[in-house]
Amino acid sequence: MNKENTYSDGIKILKKIQENGIIIFGASGEMGSKITSTFAKANVSVIMQDIDKNKLIESKNEALKTLEKAAARRKLSKKQLEYIIEKKLIDKIIVFPERGKIPFNEINTREQAGSFLEKALGKELLENYKNAAMLLEAGPEILSFKQDVFRFFELVLSPESAILATNTSSLKIDTIGNKIINKEHLIGFHYFLPAHINPLIEIISAKDTPVTLIQAMQNLAISMGKKPIICHKDTPGAIANRILVGILNEAAKMYDEGLGSTEEIDKIFLEVFYSKQIKIQTKKAKRQFQSAPKLAFFKDEKSLYSQIKKCEKEKNYLKKKQLLEEAEGRLRQKVLYSQIVENLSSLGEFFKSASCVDKLKIKAQEQMKNIRASLNENDLKITPYEFPKPEKISTLNNQKKMIRGRLQGAYIAISQKIYNEGLGTICDIELACKEGFKWNTGPFELIYDLGIKKAKDLVLLVNKGLSQQNTSGIANADEVSQITKKELSGVQTHIQNETGFITLGRLHIQNLQMMQNSLSPEMLEGISTALKELKEKNVRAIIFRSRGGGAFSSGADLNYIESTNWDLKRIVDYINFGKKVMDEIANCNIPTTAILDGPAVGGGLELALACDYRIMTDLAFVAMPEVALGIIPDWGGTERLPAIIGKELAKRMICTAKLKNMGLKLACEDAKILGLADECILQCELPEFLSRLIEEKVFHINIYKKPALKTNFNKSDYPIHIVKRFKLNKPFRHNFRWITKYAANLADDLIEHSDTPEYAKTVNNDLTSVKLLTRGKKVANIYIKPMLFVVQNKFLANIFEKLGIL
Repeated sequence: MNKENTYSDGIKILKKIQENGIIIFGASGEMGSKITSTFAKANVSVIMQDIDKNKLIESKNEALKTLEKAAARRKLSKKQLEYIIEKKLIDKIIVFPERGKIPFNEINTREQAGSFLEKALGKELLENYKNAAMLLEAGPEILSFKQDVFRFFELVLSPESAILATNTSSLKIDTIGNKIINKEHLIGFHYFLPAHINPLIEIISAKDTPVTLIQAMQNLAISMGKKPIICHKDTPGAIANRILVGILNEAAKMYDEGLGSTEEIDKIFLEVFYSKQIKIQTKKAKRQFQSAPKLAFFKDEKSLYSQIKKCEKEKNYLKKKQLLEEAEGRLRQKVLYSQIVENLSSLGEFFKSASCVDKLKIKAQEQMKNIRASLNENDLKITPYEFPKPEKISTLNNQKKMIRGRLQGAYIAISQKIYNEGLGTICDIELACKEGFKWNTGPFELIYDLGIKKAKDLVLLVNKGLSQQNTSGIANADEVSQITKKELSGVQTHIQNETGFITLGRLHIQNLQMMQNSLSPEMLEGISTALKELKEKNVRAIIFRSRGGGAFSSGADLNYIESTNWDLKRIVDYINFGKKVMDEIANCNIPTTAILDGPAVGGGLELALACDYRIMTDLAFVAMPEVALGIIPDWGGTERLPAIIGKELAKRMICTAKLKNMGLKLACEDAKILGLADECILQCELPEFLSRLIEEKVFHINIYKKPALKTNFNKSDYPIHIVKRFKLNKPFRHNFRWITKYAANLADDLIEHSDTPEYAKTVNNDLTSVKLLTRGKKVANIYIKPMLFVVQNKFLANIFEKLGIL
């Protein structure tokens, strides 16, 4: 637990960014357009700058299309989209004369910079440009170029406060900023592909970066609907790319050693890092595995060249140009990853570049030159390069086992070293891998699953052959830590302004899908412990929130239930423990608030209901799907929900849930109307609103005072649209399936008597739980397991996809 600066300090910086806007330097292309769209989501006005006006216009239009698609998919509210368009948050594009050239060597003072800008921009644009609160540099990974850009913008923007951020994925932040004076303005703000979809943002602290700036960048990411992690020390590759590129380089070394072909190594790579999802046969999953970073990533773009040839035959030169530019971009990514490997080599001997990586970098650079030459020709004269032949042919027995062991060993050894060096928390390192790369198992989760002895043996394997006298850059076997389930709970706490925060940040695979904040026994234990600790610290209020970028909580951990092999005693103990923790929250003498910035489903909604206040953003909705699974909301949902929204509406939300819709949902605005949410805000407003809550500036909500309990059991004054949608003008009728009938009847009975204290305890006991679980197991066997079988069967998955069921 740690105590940081006041929450409002970081908010002041964020507000300035939202008021004065940002310059994105390197805003054209796919990455530039997607990054631009994320800032607009955060209510930040963007000046897009690059060297080609036509490409910038394309990028601007693409950013707006991205936001329109997000609104269509309910990933962005229509209200927010209308605001973005009305305020023209994506409107300004800038290209300096002479294709954006900046005479870096001739500009050494603020006066010289001002004179250059006045000529390049004119007075109208000059004011907006100079007043921008932040620069995000997203240009090529060329150190000297980035250094000159930072020096130029330090002379252009406010010397007291302007933030100089970089999207670098390989270079040290301090090295990029070694030409500037105000080092405290430096920070890394690293996106993951695709930038508009992947929720992860890696915030990298330079040596002199203050805590308030880190906090401001966290809140900026949250305003975008992102999930920020923090790398606390400036190092090549930071957290995520140090792990990914280090493992890819180890795979390349095994290829050099002749342990397997690229196809064989990649197959094992996917089995290791997508161990739970690798058997999924849907087209979406196959695309994910195909695009996942692995050795095949370094191969040439043969399929694109075939498409380009086809365009030539059809004389579709515009499409040909677009494909050539796409091919150049992909080759640039290959060069970039090779450069990251080179930069990581400074960390130690383990990160020395594989021979084939060095060769492939040269091949990719040569191919980029060929593509540039082909842009002005009508005949494509490009010969795809081949993967270099391995330097050796291995004679080892059981080569597959060796490949698997070294991949797992590298994963553990790199991640453990990152943790030991204080770069990131266990939670952040786990999120970097599971969210950034969509890997199924985090490195510390892998240590726990394998056991400490096996984990140390694998780390010994990757340390073998490394000099004991030189720095290896990875952990040795003695440095590998014993991991407990508590450390993997995903629960973190901190205190700001006498307010205690309990933050939930756990990702795991459930029914072959990545779920966020499913309430496992360990997470429930973590919440219970956090409550006790914060009470002992005498905080004035407690706030529950997620790490962002997904669900507030996906509910009970169905994966845990399955892992018990439906051991009824263990599951009943789990249910009872969940009830106990929810009661601890509800009965806490310190006021509690839940911040819902994503779906709160089942047990996740029950956690929110146990709190005194609930704040929802436009990205949130609530639902109670338990009856569809043959069980009921057993952690107080059948009592607390009707007390707020009334028995009749609660029955329809809880008792009518089906597998195909997983329950009727309430979005933010309707939840506010019904009193379920005390406030409904836009996601981009969340950090500032939270600051106002803490400072007691939201006059209708006092998070430091427990409110009177709501007793709206017999509520009938519903808005017309709610009456129509939930059919409240008609007598309530169940739509039973025979397996879920018992659960629906029991939930109905509990809701009907929810205004009678102690009724639930007399009816809903351990024996009742066993009856429910017996039916829940049947639902799993009859409906869920067959569907899991379908998605893992190539023939059936194809049929179900064509029918639109998957």
